[in-house]
Amino acid sequence: GVLMGLEGVTERLERTYRREALHDMLTGALNRRAILSIAERWRRAQCPFALVLLDVDHFKRFNDLHGHATGDAALCHLVNCLQQGLREGDMLGRYGGEEFMLLLPGMTRGAAMTVAERIAALVREQPLALPDKSLGMTVSQGIAAEDEAATLGEMIELADRRLYAAKHAGRDRVMAW
Repeated sequence: GVLMGLEGVTERLERTYRREALHDMLTGALNRRAILSIAERWRRAQCPFALVLLDVDHFKRFNDLHGHATGDAALCHLVNCLQQGLREGDMLGRYGGEEFMLLLPGMTRGAAMTVAERIAALVREQPLALPDKSLGMTVSQGIAAEDEAATLGEMIELADRRLYAAKHAGRDRVMAW
C-alpha cells in the first residue's frame, strides 16, 4: 500500500515537472522553448500552418501607470482572450515579455488573418476588470505562413517585421502582407 501511494505521488510530481518545463509560470501558455519546438516539428513534417506574433500595445506604459501586479494580471487576461479565439489544435505560447506566438495548423495567411482579427476584437471588447477600474488593451499582430519562408527562423522574422509594421501603422492592427 505504501509503495502504491508513493507511485501515485511520483506520477503527480512527474506531471507537475513536465507541465512546468513546457509552460510559462505566469500565464499558463506554452513557454518559448515548447512553442518553437512544436513549430519546428510541424515544419519538418511539412504540415502547412500560419504563425502569428502578437504584442500588447503600450505595455510598458501599462506597467508604469498601474504597476507590475496589474501588468501580470493583464497578461493572464490576454491569454484567456486568446484562448477564446483559438480552435482546438491551435497552439499558444508566450514568446517573451508581452509577446505571444500563435501556431494555426492547416491555415493559409488569409485564414489566419480572419483568426487574428477575431482575436483583436476579443481583446479590445473585453477589458481587464479590476476592483477599482477597468483597463482596455489592444494588440498588434504580424502573420506569416509556412510557405513564405524556407526556415522557421525566416518565418518568425517575417511575422516579426509584419508585427512592427502593424505597430508603425498605428497599433491595434493585423499585418499579413
